Amino acid sequence: MGFPVSPYKFDLDTTLTTVIYKSIQRNPRITARNQEISEATDLHESLLDLELKAREITSAGMAIILKRCMNVTRLVVLGCDIDSVRAIGDNYPSELQILSINNDSAVSPLQPENVAAGSSMLYTSNESPGIDASALLPIIKNNVSSLVVARINIDCSNLQENLGYLRLSNICRMTLWCDKDGQELFIGALSQSSQLEYLTLLGVTDIDSLVGRLIASYLPLTTLRIFHTYNPDEAHNFSRLFSAMNRTLNTIELASCSGLDDETINALAHVTTLKHLSIASQPDVSADALFALFSPREDSLKFVKLAPMRNVTDNVLESLGRANQLRTLFITNLQKISGSGIMFLVDHTKTISRLNIQNCANIPGSAIAYARRKIKGVSHLA
Repeated sequence: MGFPVSPYKFDLDTTLTTVIYKSIQRNPRITARNQEISEATDLHESLLDLELKAREITSAGMAIILKRCMNVTRLVVLGCDIDSVRAIGDNYPSELQILSINNDSAVSPLQPENVAAGSSMLYTSNESPGIDASALLPIIKNNVSSLVVARINIDCSNLQENLGYLRLSNICRMTLWCDKDGQELFIGALSQSSQLEYLTLLGVTDIDSLVGRLIASYLPLTTLRIFHTYNPDEAHNFSRLFSAMNRTLNTIELASCSGLDDETINALAHVTTLKHLSIASQPDVSADALFALFSPREDSLKFVKLAPMRNVTDNVLESLGRANQLRTLFITNLQKISGSGIMFLVDHTKTISRLNIQNCANIPGSAIAYARRKIKGVSHLA
């Protein structure tokens, strides 16, 4: 089954033009497809915003597009193979500020006021495998001083070049999927940034090295999100990290971090700036550690999310009910939470205005109804 019938859709404007290219069906005649692209972009030297969505975009087709649309400042492409990514690097538009490659999540709209040279935003796919470093790194190096937001999924397993000199000095927000070699490269590249406030890491293989670099870098991080680590013997390093960064972080999210236990939770209790905390899929964390973490404290913790954790019980909700500043609570797949815990929570909280409950099998409908009488912002998904 192909895409909708019309292959091109033009919305011409003197200041902002968007083109969406869709292939109707798989077409082995590459020259014909490239001719179509050539005709479609022939009169678009003033094009600023370009979105290409196709079953497959060839490197030759991509080269034609970028040569025709030489002034494009926002480029979103879905359907790129590795050679097409290389073609982007080889024909990089001098005015390009926002680039998204095979990324199906939200991409920032064009910001007309952005006039700095180089690209400020780079997005890539979150699917495995990552983009081969040989294709993606030339794009990154070309914009090393201008990148502010980067969402990078890169495969550095075949990387031959020594890039110890790489520095992303102006980066503010980074989300990174990579192997061990990529982790070393990019954490080193971030170490000189005086702007980095938001860091998300997925698939961390060397926690000890990661934590050591983060502590040594003195990064001004306010948000740290770590998902899917694989070495339980190195999990103790998390407590070292949070002990060292206990005066800067206000948002911490941890999910599926192998081996993470009460030692880390105890360290979180000393992060005095913490406002937003999410913990998910951490089976070794005890209810007692969470109770101690959430018991009345003088900080400004306002958001808590607890998702599949086998040890969370009603006494954890009791401590949350007494939290001084808590506004929002999400609980998901907590099978030891009962209606009594929910009722205690809503009876004692003075601050919670939003309560989201999902797939907690032991919370009866009567407890949900009771909570809704106490708090307006209650949502429930059985």
